[in-house]
Amino acid sequence: MNELKIIDDVIFDNADIDSLPVFSEKKKFSGLDKYEKMLLRDYIYSEISEYLAYSDKVLGETELIEIRKRMIVYLEKEQHILLKNDATLRQFFQDNVTSTLKKLQKKAEDSR
Repeated sequence: MNELKIIDDVIFDNADIDSLPVFSEKKKFSGLDKYEKMLLRDYIYSEISEYLAYSDKVLGETELIEIRKRMIVYLEKEQHILLKNDATLRQFFQDNVTSTLKKLQKKAEDSR
């Protein structure tokens, strides 16, 4: 049961702060800070690494589109940022996919 408190004519209840709604902030990719972009890079690397490790299929355009969609959902759920899927985001995604594939290929060659 919530207890009401009155302090300086303001009523406070002891509602559970974790049960209050959290609203996502709408942003364009260009509005993200360095930390948020780093999270996206890490997400891309992790998803591609996992896909290549556990799938016997080739990583094609359909799979990349699905990874990008999941990345947008991840950012909304974890950081409460509703990211617009604009051309800048798609270019960032493609650049990081290319970089990730090169890193993973080099890692595989070095381990032989």
